[in-house]
Amino acid sequence: YDARMEGMKFGKVLRPPTLGATLKNVEVSAAEKSPGVLQIVRDGDFVGVIAETQEAANAAINLIAATWNERSPLLQQSDIDSMLTPGGFEGETIAEAGNADSAMRAAATAIEADYASPLAAHAALEPQGALASVRQENREWIAEVWTATQSPTTSLAEIASAIGLKAEQVILHNNFLGGGFGRKIVLESSSEAARLSKASGLPVRVNWDRGEEFQHGFMRPPTRHKLRAGLDVNGNVVAWTHEQSSGLVLFASFPKPLQWLIGVDFGAIRGAIPDYTFPNHRTTAWYRDIGARTGPWRGLGLLPNGFAVESFVDELAQAAGADPLEFRLRHLGDDSIGARLKRVLQTVADLAGWSAPLPARDGWLVGRGLACGEDVRTVVAQVAEVAVNPQTGEVKVERVYCALDCGLIINPDGVEAQIEGNVIWGVSSALIEEATIVDGKVRATNFGDYPILTIRQAPEVVIQLIENKEEGPYGMGEPPIGPVAAAIGNAIFNATGKRLRRLPMTPERVLEAS
Repeated sequence: YDARMEGMKFGKVLRPPTLGATLKNVEVSAAEKSPGVLQIVRDGDFVGVIAETQEAANAAINLIAATWNERSPLLQQSDIDSMLTPGGFEGETIAEAGNADSAMRAAATAIEADYASPLAAHAALEPQGALASVRQENREWIAEVWTATQSPTTSLAEIASAIGLKAEQVILHNNFLGGGFGRKIVLESSSEAARLSKASGLPVRVNWDRGEEFQHGFMRPPTRHKLRAGLDVNGNVVAWTHEQSSGLVLFASFPKPLQWLIGVDFGAIRGAIPDYTFPNHRTTAWYRDIGARTGPWRGLGLLPNGFAVESFVDELAQAAGADPLEFRLRHLGDDSIGARLKRVLQTVADLAGWSAPLPARDGWLVGRGLACGEDVRTVVAQVAEVAVNPQTGEVKVERVYCALDCGLIINPDGVEAQIEGNVIWGVSSALIEEATIVDGKVRATNFGDYPILTIRQAPEVVIQLIENKEEGPYGMGEPPIGPVAAAIGNAIFNATGKRLRRLPMTPERVLEAS
């Protein structure tokens, strides 16, 4: 957004009015006459304006008269919801041991529950932008692009492809990111600026605004989960099945043949397989192209899948009449991951004073919730402390305790920063964030339609890092987001006796829950 160079002009690109719409006809005469407009560029479905100022480019794009081939009927949120019901021949069994169906039939007690999570936006601090100068030097084309990307090699290849150059003809200057969280792996603005620059011979900067990011960026896909488990007479899990359905994550950027060849969208299933030593278990996944743009979002499937799995584990502990901490400890193995999970669970329980009652709050119900998980061999356990207003349904996450073992710790300050960022992001997603599709488009155009957690709402984050110099170092960018939503949901249940199985856990849903 801040890039400048001599002679720089401003670009704006025509966007479709609804998801999946393709350009039918376009009339640009009014836009060409608009003050400050230098050129209108059309290349197939690509239509862009080049102008002296950003304001002139914005005004001109709104003067283009376009007709579109749109989906009929227009996509609605209810359409997406109906697509996501787990089931069908195309499901992939991603983990299995024993005979879960037989063990379920023989179980003393059977429990089942459905969980769900919505579309979610990235809402990065800075919408994407790029400045491109595509020119000929010594009769050779060269493209120089300034942008902020999470994946410079991917962006460089996309720019080269968009303007018909080889990768070695593109120079990419990668600036500070302004927030990414998966959204800035793909940067449309870089290719758009390059196309406008090559067509005009001028350096052109393309800035996406907040509305474009909400309306035309990709989002975290929605998920649905059907979980069943069987307990024996001693309250031990003897059977577990998890049927998970998700919009596309990594598959969103793969062609269909490659999807079929790979078979498993590893982004969508991240965190879906339980870490416990259930003797008979099966996890099956379905991947749905829901008609809206989806892709990587911080942690990929970790938060939605962790919410379903770890909330359901709490339901099983309640059915078994067991303490949630003790229930988890007895169902973890003695291998490296199991032993390390036991350690972080016990550590976070001690840190949070798990066995001591919380002080009463006048007019509010208070509770603690526990959740844990493993990702990229980093293990983490969290306890959330919440206060719930029984009259309004408002939930305050007052404190989140986190114990984490990422193996050898190289930079403790960096590890703590990642934990804090993931926890705050996870609280926002758990309590507030939800994108919906109405009449073929994302309803949100700005933060008034898509609020995020404020500083006033942010919890205290208390961290205990566990030294483990014998292993690692392991990943730290995303593992701490996995347990957040489940810990909050479990805390709400502890406070109110109400089990919330759908994100976000809004005041309305708290009041409606039973």
